[in-house]
Amino acid sequence: MSPLTARTSVSGENLWACGEATVPHPAGPQAASPELLELMKRVGFNADVCTPDSGSDTMLANLRKGFTASHVSRAAASAREIGLPVLWTFLLGGPGENEQTVRETVGFMERALGPQDRILCTVGLRVYPGTDLERIAVEQGVVPAEWDPLEPSFYLSREVAPERILDLLEGSSRSAQVIHLHALQQPLVAWALRLHSVLHLPHPAWSAVPLYNRLRRLLGRGRINLTV
Repeated sequence: MSPLTARTSVSGENLWACGEATVPHPAGPQAASPELLELMKRVGFNADVCTPDSGSDTMLANLRKGFTASHVSRAAASAREIGLPVLWTFLLGGPGENEQTVRETVGFMERALGPQDRILCTVGLRVYPGTDLERIAVEQGVVPAEWDPLEPSFYLSREVAPERILDLLEGSSRSAQVIHLHALQQPLVAWALRLHSVLHLPHPAWSAVPLYNRLRRLLGRGRINLTV
C-alpha cells in the first residue's frame, strides 16, 4: 500500500480517488503541487475532490478556510497540468456572501477549471450548535435562540437572493459541468449511481454530470429550486 492510499484522516480539504476508493487527506489546496498530483496518478489515483467552498478571497476569509483564492487557482492549474479530473465543491450563501463574491467564485470556475472538471454547488450552510455560524444565525434571526438542532436549519446570506445565485451559475460557461447538492436526491441520479456501481465503470460517477444536465433538459425538468 502506498503512503498516499494509507492516509485516511477525515479532517482534510481534499478527497483523493484511487480506483474505486475515495481517500480523505488533511492537505488543503496549498499542497496540490504538480509533483504530488503526478505521484498520485502513478500509484493509481484517477481523480481528486477539492472542497475550497469559494473562489472569493472575501468568503474564504469569512469561512476561515486558511488559504486564499490564489492557492486554489494554483491547485487547479496543477491538476490541469497533470490531467487529473477534479470535483470542486462550493458553498454559496454564507455570512457576507453577496453578488460580487458569487461572481468571484463563478469567475474562478470559468477561469481556472478545465472541461474535465465537475462542480458541486450547495446554497445555504447547515447550522450546527456550538459554532460561530449558530451565533451569527441567532443574532440575525435566522434561527431562534432556543432551536432544535435535530431539525435542519440553514443559513443564507440576506445580501444575495438564491434565485440570483442560480442566475449567475446558469449563465456561466461552466453551467453544463455544475450539479447542485439537492440533485443527488433525485431518482435519476440515484438510478445512475446504482448503474455506475454495478458496471464498475473506471471513471468517477460525477464525471457524468454534463450527461445528467442534458437528460434533465430533454425530460423538461424545470428550473432548479435552490431555496433552503
